[in-house]
Amino acid sequence: MPRRSSALNVRLDEYAVQLRKRKRREQTIVEYKRIISHAFGALEAAGLECTPKRIGEEEVYFLHNEVYGRLEPLTARNQLAVFGTFLKRVGNNPVVENMRIEWPQDLRIHAKWLEPHQAKALKDAAFGMERIVVHLELDCLMRRCEVMRLRMQDFRGSHIDILGKGRAGGKPRSIPYHPKTPLELRYLDEVREVLIGRAQQREPIVTVPDAVVIWEKFGRLGSCKESSIDRMLKTVAERAELPLGSVSNHVLRRTGARILMRSGTPTTTIMKILGHSSESQTIKYLGLNLDDMKAGMELADRFMEGLEKGTIRYEPAV
Repeated sequence: MPRRSSALNVRLDEYAVQLRKRKRREQTIVEYKRIISHAFGALEAAGLECTPKRIGEEEVYFLHNEVYGRLEPLTARNQLAVFGTFLKRVGNNPVVENMRIEWPQDLRIHAKWLEPHQAKALKDAAFGMERIVVHLELDCLMRRCEVMRLRMQDFRGSHIDILGKGRAGGKPRSIPYHPKTPLELRYLDEVREVLIGRAQQREPIVTVPDAVVIWEKFGRLGSCKESSIDRMLKTVAERAELPLGSVSNHVLRRTGARILMRSGTPTTTIMKILGHSSESQTIKYLGLNLDDMKAGMELADRFMEGLEKGTIRYEPAV
């Protein structure tokens, strides 16, 4: 990729400052800068306009067709939106927004999830804090950031208070206990007691985090971060002999949502548990594919056959 100009570097740094003021995470800022740098590098390599204020439809269509054309529609749309927001903020150029590009439907054929027997194998292989993380993500459909933010006092006896993703500490929501949650909470108390006791053997006066998912090392206690949770899932997946790279936080959350869907749970209910803002967002997240469509058609066919054979009774609405 051609070397970025110093002027673009300056603009990217200025934009990063704006994003920090809006409470965006550093990881998000780094990813935005990468997406924007890649777009400008592609434009420069193609000999197209690279000044934010002067970029027009020709450059946007080039990115849409040549740079993002091989990506999944959702990923392509998000990356072009990041680029468009940068143009608007830094160059006062709303070209991407004004073009109102239409995107094809994304059937999410590359979305990953576990089959029910794999999910069970993962649960059986999880121990200690691993088991708690698997329960919260697979059974309760919580995001990794929500697991990290969860405090012991957020378990309210019959429901869990959750701080979702977003700025200003996250968007709050509440979900009811999963049928297995009371059992998992008793197990959690046992795990925490072991970790705290181990720490107190080295340091009698030790500060105990109120975070749910914690670690102990050399007499110190701390709350688990992203990397710790990722390592837990990798370890459990290896122990369960699941394919390399098949388990992640998103995979567990999507798997739990699909299990709810397959059990007949209404999409609006799944939407509420996931913390989505729209039913269409949940439908995309579920990764509905041809197999799901086929299963729906087979259910309809069995229903019609049951009516013909008299094994199913149907009373039309009056």
